[in-house]
Amino acid sequence: MERTTFVADLLIAHRRQIVRAVIDRTGDRVRLDAAATESLPELVADLSVIFIAIARGIGGDGVKAIVSTEVRQAILRHAGIRRSQGLSPAALVDEYLDLGDSMVRFVEKQSRQVMLSGSDSVPITCILHELVNRVVRTVVQECMQWRAADASLRGSSPTASTVRSYERIGLSC
Repeated sequence: MERTTFVADLLIAHRRQIVRAVIDRTGDRVRLDAAATESLPELVADLSVIFIAIARGIGGDGVKAIVSTEVRQAILRHAGIRRSQGLSPAALVDEYLDLGDSMVRFVEKQSRQVMLSGSDSVPITCILHELVNRVVRTVVQECMQWRAADASLRGSSPTASTVRSYERIGLSC
């Protein structure tokens, strides 16, 4: 537990550079316009809340760290900003997966410097992926609600293939 707390604290100490790199890569991938930079402070703030929750989850709080009201609100605000910028649900999920991958790479890089053994880093990586998956599930559920709201405005419902896709990842329409 001591090692996981140390790794969590190390991640939190480097969150700004990791979060900013993730946001920049998302902007590069989806080619956001200059107006999107107006939302940068809010994106950094919300993604930092999510990042800290994931790090605290690694440090011992587990899934409890992700399901708090504060974290859920940060996820929904972040997703809403990205939606208003024209990001697709897939691009939004990619941003969270990139966040998780960036955290894993950071842990792997630091493991050599702080003498974190493989037997220590593997469980940390597994917990990290579990927590990122929980964040992604929240985002997918939110995107499904957007889709349902958009469909109701158009007078249609999700297609059968959409329903099957959601069910495959454990969600329902």
